[in-house]
Amino acid sequence: MGSTTDLMDNFDDKTRVFVRPEVAEDLVPGDSIRELTIIEELGQGAMGIVYLASHKYLKTTSAVKVLPPIYANNPDFVTRFQREAETLAKLRHSNIVRVTDFGKKGDRYYLVLEYVDGGDIEEYMAKRGSSLPPDEVHRILVDLLSGLVYAHSKGVVHRDLKPANLLIAKDN
Repeated sequence: MGSTTDLMDNFDDKTRVFVRPEVAEDLVPGDSIRELTIIEELGQGAMGIVYLASHKYLKTTSAVKVLPPIYANNPDFVTRFQREAETLAKLRHSNIVRVTDFGKKGDRYYLVLEYVDGGDIEEYMAKRGSSLPPDEVHRILVDLLSGLVYAHSKGVVHRDLKPANLLIAKDN
């Protein structure tokens, strides 16, 4: 079947690190990256911190994933971060978050993503109780698998499926 692109790349466990606030040199509300103004932090993961941001002119919101400056001097981390951006930017599917921009400002590499306003699947389930009706579970699984099948058809393997990476729009 040809080669695949792995969103987690082939880094070993030593390079998968969790960004801690005290070393991440966080952005704070009001800080800017180009035309985007940071509103709040949404979360942290192995490759950066994700913020909610507002576009100065378009008045839209986006998620901005920032590679912390402590990793920006490491070519392996920068290459991995850029490869993630390039890979995601090529995917066009209603169940995959879209990449709208990638760049560098100062010592910060950033990735601008479509903002999904409903939170992750864990938050979604917490709002609805511990179990969901079978028809709702079926709909969510069909959407998830549809996105995964599409990504796989493009040679992309997502090796980090977890509740925090499964986002649901508010209107669902």
